[in-house]
Amino acid sequence: MARPREFDRNDVLEKAMQVFWTKGYERTSVRDLVAATGINRGSMYDTFGDKKALYLSSLEHYCSGEKRLAPARSNGESGMNAIRRIFEAVAAAGPQARKRGCFISNTIAEFGSHGSAISQTARYGVERTEAAFAQLVSQAQVTGDIRRDHDPHVLARYLTSSLNGLRLMAKADKDRADLDGIVEVTLSTLG
Repeated sequence: MARPREFDRNDVLEKAMQVFWTKGYERTSVRDLVAATGINRGSMYDTFGDKKALYLSSLEHYCSGEKRLAPARSNGESGMNAIRRIFEAVAAAGPQARKRGCFISNTIAEFGSHGSAISQTARYGVERTEAAFAQLVSQAQVTGDIRRDHDPHVLARYLTSSLNGLRLMAKADKDRADLDGIVEVTLSTLG
């Protein structure tokens, strides 16, 4: 008779995700994962499979998480203010968050963008971000905060690309004033 699991799967995925996000797939060892998650190697393999399968599960956990998209919800504020808040949060992030960059972008850089389940999941994460931006852009176009002469989906791709560029600049250790300047120029193109 198999012993019941004595850990919370989502908690383990969250902890594994943090390790992968910080170190990347290649630099993360199984020992790192065991130490971070608090489960033994056997339980990890029995529950998640190999390291790559755990990475995929961690990425799926991240991409499907509502917490990740929470900043993209307008919560009663204008679409433009919500977009500004998202960009300003990246510019204001602390040193540890800045050094980690974006988990999805890091995944695409490490695994490429075609073929594997990991790449497909990362693409899904990008698409969810674009969809959230498209909704905010549409709201801002209705109120006149963003010009209406562009397709909201095209602007959403632009904002997703710009946000990832901002994260990369933050990861490159640009100072706050430089990041704030990038935010202002990016947002000024929408009006």
